[in-house]
Amino acid sequence: MKRLIFLILVVSIVIFGCDRFERDFMTVDEFVDEFRITAGNALRENNIPLFMSFFSDSYLNNGIDRDSLAYFIADREWSEETLMIVSPAIGSRTRFSMTVQDNGFVHRWSDVLRLESGRYIWYGNQLNHLEPRQVVLAQVFTALQCINCPNASDALHAISEVFPDNFIYLKYHVDRDSLSLYDSFADERRYYNANVQPIVVFQGQRRIMGGTPAQTGQYAQIVQDLLIQEAAISMDDLRHSVNNRTITGSVVLNYAALNTNNLYLFYAVYEKETTAYYQVGPSAGMLATNVVRGRGSQPINPVSGQRIHFELEAQRYLDDDTYLVVWVQSIEDINSQSPQDAILSAVRVKLF
Repeated sequence: MKRLIFLILVVSIVIFGCDRFERDFMTVDEFVDEFRITAGNALRENNIPLFMSFFSDSYLNNGIDRDSLAYFIADREWSEETLMIVSPAIGSRTRFSMTVQDNGFVHRWSDVLRLESGRYIWYGNQLNHLEPRQVVLAQVFTALQCINCPNASDALHAISEVFPDNFIYLKYHVDRDSLSLYDSFADERRYYNANVQPIVVFQGQRRIMGGTPAQTGQYAQIVQDLLIQEAAISMDDLRHSVNNRTITGSVVLNYAALNTNNLYLFYAVYEKETTAYYQVGPSAGMLATNVVRGRGSQPINPVSGQRIHFELEAQRYLDDDTYLVVWVQSIEDINSQSPQDAILSAVRVKLF
């Protein structure tokens, strides 16, 4: 019987979907206010099609697709006491915390807003449940004056919330803004041909240029495809010490077999939250996060089990929310990215 009700709901959702078009051209704040009021009323009236009209047909959030969400909502008799709470994530214009309360029942989740066909709609983080087998590293070329760079940042942060231990993203500010280490990133800019912003490179392989929904919408699937691959090298026993702005450290590399001898060890420190803000576009005022404050690299020819030592100099005072990231990358030509180049392993540790 419940399945029959669910099928009827699905058909109703399609019919009532036209309600979405009335929300065309709303701002983010207007959409969120409309959702908070209308969705709350829809739950109290058990009007599931109206509630679901705020969610994309392509909705996917931590393995929950649109039909599954509709079934979850329809499975409960909501009372007149039902309350819908929507709170923006700190420093974001598209990520929100959602809470539904009803007579002691509380359900919370994080969701992502997206502009789709000219209107805002809940889109989810586009991530399925999976068991990660390696750490994935994304390198972001960005700038405070870049209009679409906050979109890339938001999409990457949403992924990091789902895979906090297995996904890292670093931001290189390359446009001579207050966070820029422009000259320090000359090698990365040349190697990845990163002359515009934003450009995001995943695991040293997949390069996505631009920050429109069509481009940032590719991030989740790319990361998921990489997460399920086995790391070619394990990085163990990472040690480090800090003396003013100088970081020294070492790590042990272990592997069964490698198909290349062209290996480099890279290391960078990044500040999780800065005091600088994006300055243009709809996301003006959004905090810049995960900003690289120093980086270094060296060619290596390791023997499995060998400890590799490194040292780098940060370009500014290191705050207590600074992290050290170390990774091994295969590079055929340091001046130009090759199809076979890839990050083989990565590891992160809090600096203090």
